[in-house]
Amino acid sequence: MSRRRRRFSLTLYHLLIQSPYVRVTMGKYTVQVFTGDALWAGTSNRISIKFIGTNCNSKHHQLATMTGFWAGSEQTFSLNIKENIGELLLIELEAKPPSYMSFIDDEWFCSKIIVTTPEGGRMLFPCHRWMSCDKKLVLRNSVAMLKTQDLAPQLLAHRQENMKRRCQDFNWRIFAPGLPHQVNIESPSNLPPEVRFSFTKQKEFLFISGTAFMKMKLECPSNDTWNSIDDLNGILSNKTKTYEYVQEHWRRDDFFGYQFLNGLNPMIIRRCSELPKKFPVTSEMVQGFLPEGSTLKSEMKKGHIFLCDYKRLKDLEGNEINRKKQYLAAPLCLLFSDRGKLLPIAIQLNQEPGPGNPIFLPSDSEHDWLVAKTFVRNAEFNEHELNFHLLRTHLLGEVFTVAMMRTLPSCHPLFKLLVPHSRYTLQINIMGRNHLISPDGSFSKFTAIGNDSMTTFLKRAASSLTYSSLCPYLPKTFPFSSPLGFPESFRTVGQLAKFVTMVIFTVSAQHAAVNNGQFDFGGYMPNFPSSLRCPPPRQKGSTTKDSILETLPDVSTTVNAMAIVYLLSQDSDRYPLGHYPEELFSEETPQKLKTQFKNSLLDLETSIDARNKTLDLPYTFLNPRNVDNSIAI
Repeated sequence: MSRRRRRFSLTLYHLLIQSPYVRVTMGKYTVQVFTGDALWAGTSNRISIKFIGTNCNSKHHQLATMTGFWAGSEQTFSLNIKENIGELLLIELEAKPPSYMSFIDDEWFCSKIIVTTPEGGRMLFPCHRWMSCDKKLVLRNSVAMLKTQDLAPQLLAHRQENMKRRCQDFNWRIFAPGLPHQVNIESPSNLPPEVRFSFTKQKEFLFISGTAFMKMKLECPSNDTWNSIDDLNGILSNKTKTYEYVQEHWRRDDFFGYQFLNGLNPMIIRRCSELPKKFPVTSEMVQGFLPEGSTLKSEMKKGHIFLCDYKRLKDLEGNEINRKKQYLAAPLCLLFSDRGKLLPIAIQLNQEPGPGNPIFLPSDSEHDWLVAKTFVRNAEFNEHELNFHLLRTHLLGEVFTVAMMRTLPSCHPLFKLLVPHSRYTLQINIMGRNHLISPDGSFSKFTAIGNDSMTTFLKRAASSLTYSSLCPYLPKTFPFSSPLGFPESFRTVGQLAKFVTMVIFTVSAQHAAVNNGQFDFGGYMPNFPSSLRCPPPRQKGSTTKDSILETLPDVSTTVNAMAIVYLLSQDSDRYPLGHYPEELFSEETPQKLKTQFKNSLLDLETSIDARNKTLDLPYTFLNPRNVDNSIAI
């Protein structure tokens, strides 16, 4: 058994052997009530509590306070319980409107309840959800439990009720045939209380694009062509160091190649051992870009040749923006790794070779080579934003979240492990569907791929979405798996641990890698154009400085696309990987493991910081302090 698997098995063992109950009798109990610190988390509602035990239940006791439960507060109450309830199993919270405003339901966000018994036993009851007057809230203590360990009828009934309600609240619906299903909820405000955002986060998403415009000097952008590339340099008042580096180096071949590994999308590049027939690059074409005496074939054998193939964009119809046709290409780009640099050596702009589809080379005219690289960067925009960002993190994260809510009760150890990694995902995805990828959303208005071609592209991308592509360190086949390799059952703890690792990695580190640098690398439009207004050139020598400007997005599309990537890069209400503000486990073993994990991440931060000091362009997106626990933007 591997060391990692042994550690995981011991963790589960310790979680399962600890008793979740504290035996209590009659007497004085201390109840500590913690209110969340989000805007409007507090309440003036009257809150009462009832203890549910193995022998009987107590009556409801009002948690009397003159000030109400204000945001961020911790309030302590002493209760005299006259009933001999036996072992404390559950607590029930009930809210009623204040007596002086009986028609008002002042919703409350309760973080947790801590009950201390007369014998000194301490029990933590996690809540972390909104509560209103229309439903009572029943909580169980924080010790993780499997169904086989729930012997008390009250706990089994609570578990069943928990899952019944979840299956009613979290229903599936089809986004489009061939794509991952989504939650059947239209608005973030309709989400069940346990996964609902704070008001501030939703409003931030709706208005932050306006904030992005305020940071730019163009308040009313026109539909005109840019007069020069230099005009772009003055439209943003506050630039990050990376943004400035991109602005200065975007034309350079070494920076073009650098971005395939260290930019927004390190996912599409593949080592090339044999050229596809559709990309007939000869050794003679690229001889001048290889070491003296070497050949293309010999460099492929050495593992020095790489290929980026944008075949999923083939034959897609371009959008129309500001009543002007837009264009897409499906390029192939060949790169050579030379002394620590990755350099482009050949670009073909469409999938079918032929006289009207030349292979562009670094030795071609400056303008021909630049426009070829620009079409590759536009293809990168589509692959990155729709496949590797939207589909492979956001949409998959939603599938993981809904599946977890429908199948795992709150007391299950896997639920407690995974739920911090689902925080905000459903709300941010609903807002994204409503404002970004809807028929009248930003992608329809300001990208060449538009709405119809976007759906076709996503279906093509989803067809290659296999289990091994999400976790390439696993075997290509998996026992008891679906046609795409996803496991349908787990027979060992090791199989389960690998799957859970994939889920957590996808919604944390993978999302950070493709999300966090969107404005730094994509804000400067020529490096990451959302649309192109002229078709790919069909012959060499036809491109000029003016035709490049005519190909690039107009002023309005540029500024709106900049606002989109600015929006998608912002994050305020966040919890970095390894930080778990919600107390879900109270057992000693998971607390120790959390501390060990956090310390390991701190060591990694120190190592990354030291390395970045030696780099002209530091890579910060996977520094643990910049990786969120979940898809929160």
